[in-house]
Amino acid sequence: MANENDIICPECEKGNLVDTYEVQQVQYNGQFGEVVSNFTYCDSCGVEMVNEEQQEVNVANIMAFKLECEDKMPSELILPTGFVK
Repeated sequence: MANENDIICPECEKGNLVDTYEVQQVQYNGQFGEVVSNFTYCDSCGVEMVNEEQQEVNVANIMAFKLECEDKMPSELILPTGFVK
């Protein structure tokens, strides 16, 4: 039974969209680290997509990592909360 907050997949029109994230290994200026990438997937067809809010957070996460590599920001500020930041 569908929940009133469920969002139907625009690709298959059968499944529900589920928000999730994954931790990606990244490198910048020779330094390695981890950045959280937020996205949504369909629980039926498996298609993955990124909405505008997720994209903004993902870009902020990448920029925070770059600033950390340039010693302009402490690593403690890159923490998961809500949409993982």
